[in-house]
Amino acid sequence: MVRAPLGQPFVWWGGGQSEYIRPFRKDNPWQSLGTGGDTAAMKQVFTVTKDRHRHTFLETVLKVSMVSMFPALIDNAEILEMVRRTFSDDAADDIQPATQKLADIIISAQANHSSYSGGTFFRQDSSVSGTSIELLNITNSYDQSPIYSVLRATSTNITLIRSETLLNPVTPLSPCPFYFSNLATGGRVRSTTCYRATPTQDPGARFLGQLDASAVLILTDVLGDGSTAKVATALNDTGLRWYQNHTEHIDQVLASRAFILGGDRGSVLVDVKHTSPAISYLQLLLSLIPTLVALVSILLIRKDKRGYFQSSFFAAVGYSRVPPEISLDIVDGHVLLGTPNGGALGNIIQGNVALPSAERRTVFPITTFNDTPRFAITDPGPGLFCYISEANM
Repeated sequence: MVRAPLGQPFVWWGGGQSEYIRPFRKDNPWQSLGTGGDTAAMKQVFTVTKDRHRHTFLETVLKVSMVSMFPALIDNAEILEMVRRTFSDDAADDIQPATQKLADIIISAQANHSSYSGGTFFRQDSSVSGTSIELLNITNSYDQSPIYSVLRATSTNITLIRSETLLNPVTPLSPCPFYFSNLATGGRVRSTTCYRATPTQDPGARFLGQLDASAVLILTDVLGDGSTAKVATALNDTGLRWYQNHTEHIDQVLASRAFILGGDRGSVLVDVKHTSPAISYLQLLLSLIPTLVALVSILLIRKDKRGYFQSSFFAAVGYSRVPPEISLDIVDGHVLLGTPNGGALGNIIQGNVALPSAERRTVFPITTFNDTPRFAITDPGPGLFCYISEANM
């Protein structure tokens, strides 16, 4: 009993033919995790197809274990608590008389170094459920000496979630002279059960149908540690509550994956959610203020181009002025720089400056800079001077 994986679905094909669903170990490690002790849970979606009729099932298996190495025994109070938790989801429930009676039977079996197995099975609508508790004494196969004891509680549920009729009947992967079936994973047929079929001379031996283990989920450490003799360690209440709160969502994900892999994508509805950052009116206002200040600053600068000089040292001493408009004029073969108000600047000719009129203005030396004499002329425009170095004469 301890070597067989718990919760293997059993399929009746009819005509006296039946078999267990044993998925490939690389697809479903429950083949090894479902044996022995430890605490773990397995959910899987599988389909059974016969001729044109396909049925999809959801299976849930929960295993909680306690282990005691020989000659130590599991404490009686721990056995009572394990029995109570097996048949009640609420840790605060009182111990019922039936619970106490079952615990006493297991305690008595442990004291006699014998094993015990018991449980209940029931059907509700399209579901079949079973709950069992076992005390197993593991012995050495050589001399039958005891090694350890396992107290194991198991809960199994199989629910029919959909039945459908296919357009075409399922066909065998390859011929076989015995009763056999196809083995598939996710809608893809990988092999048949012909290699393990029982040889028969029945002339009616035939292809039975197809078994498909489409999707599987296994939880181990989150539910507890089954390597001790304490219920509090074997069953983690926090992990169990998380599992119970999310079991519906897990079932939907597994069923959706099974339908998609089976080629029925239209039966799966995907809810897409987009996360967008929240923004308040204050955040919006604070984001717009810098932009408004920048626009106002640009408009003020364009209106008064000298505005950035108003608080400078040059504005205080009077050196900030609007530059005059200078134009090029040709008078008597000379290129003159025309200034506002009819004035002009030109090349120096023997100490005089050529002007548009006959009038000549004398150039007066006024200062030197680095031993270079500089000269100045006055223009008819009020207050405008032109400084000409000696090198230009």
